Amino acid sequence: MGSSGVRIFVSAVYGDDLPVVLGQANAAGIMGPGFVWMCIQADASLVLNDTLSSPEAVDVIRPNMQGVLWLRNEMIGAEGTATTSSAFKRHQLALRQTPASTYASADLAARLATSTPLPLEWSAYSYDAVWTLAVSLSRTIVAEAGGSAPESLEFRQQLRSQLQFVEFQGASGLVAFTETGNRQPEHIGNSLYFLDVQPGAPRTGQWVPSLTFVGSAPVVVPGQPDAPGVVPVVWASGSTEIPAGGTACRQGLTFDWRTNRCVYLVNYVAAFTSTISMRNVLAAQVAVRHVNERNASVVPDAAMLPPDFKMKLEMYDTRFSPAGGVEGGLEAYNSGAIGVIGAARSSACVPLSHVLLASQTPVVSFACTSES
Repeated sequence: MGSSGVRIFVSAVYGDDLPVVLGQANAAGIMGPGFVWMCIQADASLVLNDTLSSPEAVDVIRPNMQGVLWLRNEMIGAEGTATTSSAFKRHQLALRQTPASTYASADLAARLATSTPLPLEWSAYSYDAVWTLAVSLSRTIVAEAGGSAPESLEFRQQLRSQLQFVEFQGASGLVAFTETGNRQPEHIGNSLYFLDVQPGAPRTGQWVPSLTFVGSAPVVVPGQPDAPGVVPVVWASGSTEIPAGGTACRQGLTFDWRTNRCVYLVNYVAAFTSTISMRNVLAAQVAVRHVNERNASVVPDAAMLPPDFKMKLEMYDTRFSPAGGVEGGLEAYNSGAIGVIGAARSSACVPLSHVLLASQTPVVSFACTSES
């Protein structure tokens, strides 16, 4: 959105996951004025008018449903009606009530029975990667007080040096690194898990194109009632006019329209091609908010950060390709990012690292190693 400063999120989740993701996003403060959400293959009724989801959760999300764009193929039930058809709802309800042991893998069923979850660590790694940069950056600011400016090569070299001595208790366990920059493997833990649902669910209808925009007018979707409680899109100032933009900041910092101050810019460079990767993006955004608010709910050492220290995260999609890694590195270099997070495959890690080598911009990856 150019100088408007609006942040756009693309959600690739659907079904019962959608209220969960939007609920977490709302709690993290990344919904409402100044944010646009594009929901792919999602059913608006799951959040706006749904009898299956928790009404309490829907009521919490709805006040911040300003400017939500729905891009989907609408499912027409076997009876010829829309997604609210009794056949479609019966199908959803049957899946929801099916015991885990009947649709999960044998290994997962055994893990659930013994209360040992199957880990999905990428989101926890993504969260901790933000804190890793935040901790090392705050220490560099203290060490370089009155000395090197953030845009200087000396400052970035000090930042890379400080990364080696980072140690804190994060979402994925104790975060500490070896001399080569790899994480110490004996400290890796996990706090997240997922259900390995097998494919083969019965077909309940056909798909037809549909597009819905939640704005000033009530939402009208075939087979669904109007959506109450939705207001026009507004910006950070409370106005419906596009804001003029930020103020000039020195190189190495950027203007954050939400806080009206200059902040340290960090780029998130990774592939946004799956539900898992979108959860990683959301985890990183939540981490930035926790850093800026000194929220110690996950990382107890939040108090170590300087009182005026703030971060801002910008996203770049590598599309799982080396070319995407190069483009992401150039984007980070041209924007003056102080650090980069991401690159979850070696095919993107290597070109990304090479592009950033000249500027000594550190890369904190939650999948690549120093060897790759």
